[in-house]
Amino acid sequence: MSNTSSSAPSPEALAGQYAEFFAAGGTPGQAWGLDPLDYDTLYAVGHAMHSQRRYTDAAAVFRYVNYLNPLDRRFPMALGSCLQMTGEFEQALASYTMASLMDMTDPQPSFHQSECMIALGMTEEARRMLALVVRQCQLPAQLPLKTRAQALLELLHQQSGDRSPQPEV
Repeated sequence: MSNTSSSAPSPEALAGQYAEFFAAGGTPGQAWGLDPLDYDTLYAVGHAMHSQRRYTDAAAVFRYVNYLNPLDRRFPMALGSCLQMTGEFEQALASYTMASLMDMTDPQPSFHQSECMIALGMTEEARRMLALVVRQCQLPAQLPLKTRAQALLELLHQQSGDRSPQPEV
């Protein structure tokens, strides 16, 4: 009987190979040989569940696809939406924060962060976030979001009893 263990890498060698792979920016999905179509398919399944208001099921799909490819910001945005819809505002806030950090020029995650902050009673933080959203909205296509952010910011100021003129944001 021949010794086959010499042809297979040791667990230490295998761990070193994976460490190098991940340090170079590889994802678990890439390590398993997944391609962009696989991610798109999983995203579509999660999106369909979300559309059917099956938020807990959709969140499970988005958690999985986010694990497989943590570099695609669609996945933490979608997960954040599911978590927000189920009232898991702290987790949704964390998910939106990840998406925001992936593209700090996009005001959409910041807006949803502010919604979660409001739900958590973090009104001052929400005001600052909404002011950021208003500043981030520079493109004509972002005008509806800017209008929503301004209206929500004004509502927060009114609810706090702050009658002073609002600074230009």
